[in-house]
Amino acid sequence: MDKKKLVVALALGAAVGAAQFACGKPPPEKVDPFLVIRVEPSTIPTDGTEAVISLTGWGRDGADLEGTATVRVTCGTVDGVDATHGVPVQVSKNIGLAKYSCDASKFPCCETWGPVDLAATMAGGLASKTSATIGAGGVVGGGGGGGGGGSSSFAADSNKVILYGDLIAGPCGTQAVAQIESPGQPTIAFPCTANLETGKISHKGDLYYMQGGVSIRRWVPDKLVWDSYRKAWSIPSGPDANDLIVATPGCVDPAAPRRFVLQQGGDGVAYACYNNSNEPTWFDVTGSQVAPAPDELLAWRADGLKLVYARTVTSVTLAVIDNAGNKYNVAGVSRAALVRGHAGGFWVAAPNAAQELERWYIDSAGVASLEGKYVPASPDSVQREPEAMDAQGDIFSVGHKGVDAFIVKRGLLPGVAAVVLKQDTSFVQDWASTPPKLRILMAQISYHGLITGP
Repeated sequence: MDKKKLVVALALGAAVGAAQFACGKPPPEKVDPFLVIRVEPSTIPTDGTEAVISLTGWGRDGADLEGTATVRVTCGTVDGVDATHGVPVQVSKNIGLAKYSCDASKFPCCETWGPVDLAATMAGGLASKTSATIGAGGVVGGGGGGGGGGSSSFAADSNKVILYGDLIAGPCGTQAVAQIESPGQPTIAFPCTANLETGKISHKGDLYYMQGGVSIRRWVPDKLVWDSYRKAWSIPSGPDANDLIVATPGCVDPAAPRRFVLQQGGDGVAYACYNNSNEPTWFDVTGSQVAPAPDELLAWRADGLKLVYARTVTSVTLAVIDNAGNKYNVAGVSRAALVRGHAGGFWVAAPNAAQELERWYIDSAGVASLEGKYVPASPDSVQREPEAMDAQGDIFSVGHKGVDAFIVKRGLLPGVAAVVLKQDTSFVQDWASTPPKLRILMAQISYHGLITGP
């Protein structure tokens, strides 16, 4: 239906309703006036597409509703005018019509907020609210309130490290991710069965994760939902319904992918399947084998170079496999705590005999060069094992000391460890405000960790 037909249909619908009321049983002697605001359609793109606002109601004791209503919205325009502070709409013979739009090129809140609240008021204390879903996203509309609810877009830098974790301690399904530099701007949502410890960021900024140990997903962010009963924002149900499932044709049913590796600088996804075997075989999304079984793939570059754990009956060693399939065993370092593609080869963070972490560079022929020792962890705090290495070769870990929680970045000696994020223990979550005030929890009892690129 085009816009003109939609306006006519709404006007006719309202007029018919008014006529039915007037021509039916006469109203009681005392009838309170009322006002109702509606928007149609209730889901609106962010490109400036217009929806129709209709105002309907009655005056006191059944008299026609006449006068000027003030329509306010939390984001967007009414009849082409910024309506965040109110726009007048004329109501005559029980109906008023206006056009609403939310153009993200003019109003960034159209992209970053969820439902937009529309409210109408008239003299005599008449008031009504409704809301519209802006853009694509799992957001509940309807009356009640609210006007913003979390970003539905997320682009991470695979060169950096991001934080994941719970927004609410205890319940599953409250996980979010956030840039370390802006922990108060988390993006949702993940299902209870999402294993974010497996999370990886592609060179395009997409986040991949393992879902329930049975599939690999490319995450599509969601928006918070306004709960009109609780008068607060909440996490939508089924947040993985829009996440994209990565094809894993190399897995023979009922086998499912157990682990995956993203290709650095490329679009490849490799995954391990145990097809009637106790050892993994690694495939790509076309079903082609990318590493000889039973080797364990650790890193994969866009030029085809791979770093693996080469397995035999009696040993496990690091090895490099080039694009022609030649394998070069690595001497000097035998295991890796963290790996990352770097400068035509790979960086490896590995413990030495004294359990001190060192950084090694392994070239395309498997030659390993020691670059130095990492700054040791602080002895006066409890720090987890390093969870991520950024593109600068620095390693990141989560630490706790008493009630304090923090993220520590460590480079090579003679540098010093730096706290890049500290939990704000005075921060109070506020799910009822618009936009809501949320932050990923880093207490020891909560689920949290770090993700980076390959």
